Amino acid sequence: MTAQTAAAQAQDAAGSGHDTASFIITTQAERGMPADAIQRHHEDQAAWLLSEATTPDGRAFARAYAEAAAALVADLRELDRQVAPAAATLPDDTPHADPFLAGRGWQAQGGLHVRRPAAEREMEAG
Repeated sequence: MTAQTAAAQAQDAAGSGHDTASFIITTQAERGMPADAIQRHHEDQAAWLLSEATTPDGRAFARAYAEAAAALVADLRELDRQVAPAAATLPDDTPHADPFLAGRGWQAQGGLHVRRPAAEREMEAG
């Protein structure tokens, strides 16, 4: 294997690590999992991946996973800081201002933005 091939494989593995963390964290956040729980889960996963990686590709995947998870959790926390004060001023059941989040059921409830399950929204819609 040439150095160029090895570098390309490590780059592919790193991309997979990033994509994996991104998919899982996005899914967890969309399902209403709190940022603290997401952070704990991904810190544990990243530590396990880093400790178990025995190949250059495995190490590249683990490092990219850990970096992406940390960045995404930081983004979630920043979003929470920006959104929470706005929700406190909105009447309950007001859809989220972000159409992407509103389309997934996020709305103001008791001063917080929460995500209502699709089945619950469909029952109310009739």
